[in-house]
Amino acid sequence: MASRNHPSMIKSQRSNDPADDINVLLLGHIGVGKSTFINGLANYLCYDTLEEAVNDQMQVIIPSAFFWYDCDTFEEYMVKVGLNDGYEEFNEKGQSCTQQCRSFVFQVGEKKLRIIEAPGIGDNRGLDQDNKNFQEILTFISQYEHLNGICILLNPNEERLTILFRFCVNELLRHLHESAKENIIFVFTNARSTFFQQGSASKVNDGLSFTARVYGV
Repeated sequence: MASRNHPSMIKSQRSNDPADDINVLLLGHIGVGKSTFINGLANYLCYDTLEEAVNDQMQVIIPSAFFWYDCDTFEEYMVKVGLNDGYEEFNEKGQSCTQQCRSFVFQVGEKKLRIIEAPGIGDNRGLDQDNKNFQEILTFISQYEHLNGICILLNPNEERLTILFRFCVNELLRHLHESAKENIIFVFTNARSTFFQQGSASKVNDGLSFTARVYGV
């Protein structure tokens, strides 16, 4: 088991790439849960048990928000955690929208795990903003000497990819070194409704797998 991390050991960084660090890029649509995934990882590494986490302070390294429904009054409330910063904004659904790339470094044993959060694909400001976001991703990861893996986050009931999402994945594969292409994994979020199975997203997985094979994965 990895040693516990003090909250001060979880840092947000824009650069710095020691050769022995593990660098992982997170990709996904807006609202798929990249920020929540990172916040969850911070708590998993800080606390060994759920009871320990409940009795201590929740680790929130990225401001997040979600809606909660009162079963008695049927009223809807937005719950926010963390302090707002220039990196995150919330859309009308309360989803956290990452504005630019940044990395979070976790100390795991003697290794440093760097999670690179990218802006979500499918920005509601239009295609031009998506193109800017994609160029931001390429520019940001180019400062690192190596990329150990790519996590593509998907909703379990997502049956098809948008043309834009497929384009971004294709272009990213085209720009990456072959060693990174061998370490692509799919992560399903919000999976409680499908009993933590991939659901109908298996069709998307098959499509992405075909794309990956075209690029030599």
